[in-house]
Formats: sequence, structure tokens, C-alpha cells
Amino acid sequence: MSGPGMMQDSVLGVMTAAPAATVCLLFLLVILAAGRWCGLRDIGAPSRVSCCCGQVVVEFPEAMPRYRVACCCRDCRQKVSWAAARGGPAVPSQVLAQDRPLDCLYFCNLFRVVRGVEHVSFNRLREGTPTTNCIAGCCHTILFIDNPFYKNKCLLVQADVARVQTDMSQAKEPDVYIALDNWPANKAKALPALASGQTGDPAAFGADAQKSAFETFGESCYAPPPEWAQKDYPSTFKSLIADTGGKVETLGLIEGGPVT
Repeated sequence: MSGPGMMQDSVLGVMTAAPAATVCLLFLLVILAAGRWCGLRDIGAPSRVSCCCGQVVVEFPEAMPRYRVACCCRDCRQKVSWAAARGGPAVPSQVLAQDRPLDCLYFCNLFRVVRGVEHVSFNRLREGTPTTNCIAGCCHTILFIDNPFYKNKCLLVQADVARVQTDMSQAKEPDVYIALDNWPANKAKALPALASGQTGDPAAFGADAQKSAFETFGESCYAPPPEWAQKDYPSTFKSLIADTGGKVETLGLIEGGPVT
């Protein structure tokens, strides 16, 4: 059994035996209590995203995702379906049937390609679309996605198709649903309520709640990467495009249309 009293006794015992160790212990306790979004996501093993065949591996310095969303966007479903039709990772049947949204994680826009950079390419669904996709050409896995809305600060990873190794202890469920207007109304209303209070009914998630969710996203995803990582993690989305030849293919897919 543990509790505040036992914690106090334990700390006091360490203080008596080794004051320096106590300072370290107390500092660690403060760090852990500070929460997930205080620039301390880098405690622990770095996160990794890889393609389904394992030839491309990308590493992010932070140990856990910055944010998690359930994405109802038709473009996200179209791009994973396009990849699957070309031998990429299978899309979960629940996602295809629109019984649940895609599971998406955000990581900082600072990383290193551990291996397989020769397989990396980029595309967009159509002219005028804001998002650009980073693809592992060896197996058509979408590794991560950039959007001007991310302000060069973060990247989106579709965890249903890419292989992700990260600490999910602070992201056990999505923070919000996004693009609910792209989801059938009857199925949206059947989506489970999130801890944020959001349901699949857009009208039930008022202006104040939406503002709070946007502020949380900004605090989480627009935060700078850890300073210590600048040397060991030299790549950003834009620099990787440049390093791999600067080409971004336009697929020419019709919005909401077929992928073949």
C-alpha cells in the first residue's frame, strides 16, 4: 500500500541518507507531475514509425505522441485506400465501413530516417489539396502527412496503416473527432463519447468546447521540439523532400471518388 504519508517518509529517508539523491528524486517527481504537454515528452525511448515491410524506419525524438485524433476526413480514407489498392497495408474493415474513424497521432516535425531513405517518395491526392504524404515506395505505406495548418511544427501519422512504436500511456483514446461533416450523420451519432466530452453529434460540441480543443492542439502540436534533439534528428518534412529530389507526385484523384 502506498500513499502521501509513505511517499513523505520515503523522501525524508533519502534526504537523510543522500541529500543530492533527494534533489534528483524530487526534481523527477515534479517533472512527472507536470504533465504530458510541458516539453517533457522526450522522457523515455524515442518513437518510431516504419513501413509495413520494415525497409523504412523513421525515428522521432519524443517518447509519446503530442496529440491523438479520430479522423473522419474523406481524404484520409481515400489516401489509405489508394495505398492499399497498390499493395500497401490493408485498411481496417471498420474504417472502410465507416463504423469508426482513422486513428491518427501527431509527432513533432523533427526526425531522422534510420534506414530506407532511398524508398521514400511524396505525393498529394490532387491539385489544390493542402496535404502532402510521405510514402514508403517499397510497400506503399503512408509514413506521415504534412499540412500548412501544422505550421511546420508537427506531422500526422495514420496509426491504422503505419507501424508505430511509441508510449501511448497518456494517449489512451483520441482527444477529439475531426471532420465529422465527412461522416454519415447516422453513424456519427453512434460514435462513443470521448473523455473531452465530444460525441459524434457536431451540434453537441459547442463553441467553447471547440475553442478549448483547438487551444489544446496548439499547445501540444505547435510546441518546439526538444533542444537536445536538434543535432541527432536533422530532418524535417521539407528538408526530406529536398534531400530525396524535391519531387511531389500529384495523383489526380477526384475528391470522394475511386482510387483506381
